[in-house]
Amino acid sequence: MSNNEETDRVSNFLIRIAENVTYRKQYEENPTKIMNEADIPKQTQVAILSGDSENVQNAVGITSVCYMLVHTDIVT
Repeated sequence: MSNNEETDRVSNFLIRIAENVTYRKQYEENPTKIMNEADIPKQTQVAILSGDSENVQNAVGITSVCYMLVHTDIVT
């Protein structure tokens, strides 16, 4: 899997959590299970669970975060 594919998967995962209340509740109940099901790499899971925005940006890639903010054509 390429770095771009991984970044896209993580970005889409984070968007889904933000937009889908049911999915977010499932994540809140068992984040590790949901991230494993979404095939999020372990080191990225650690970054996300840290709650530190810099860790998350580094794991996802800052250009990906910026892309999400300026493009409305992203779908989950």
